[in-house]
Amino acid sequence: MPSESIWNKKISLPKMNRITKLAILVLLILGSWFYWFQYRPSKIRAECVEKAKEFIRDSKDLSFSEGIAGYELVYKSCLRSKGISE
Repeated sequence: MPSESIWNKKISLPKMNRITKLAILVLLILGSWFYWFQYRPSKIRAECVEKAKEFIRDSKDLSFSEGIAGYELVYKSCLRSKGISE
């Protein structure tokens, strides 16, 4: 009796019909869309807010209006550098 190794066994995947394949494709497309247009920009915006807050913390000698202008400048330039246009 030849011993058959588990490494030599063929793995058979269940056959998928067209509807299952289409459903998987649609879910993949929707998931990718959600990541690219919703999740990714929200994470980038949060990161840019932190950078702008850090700028304010480091620039304590600025006036209020200069601080706000600097915050907006840092925030917008961070967004642009990451490919987001507000």
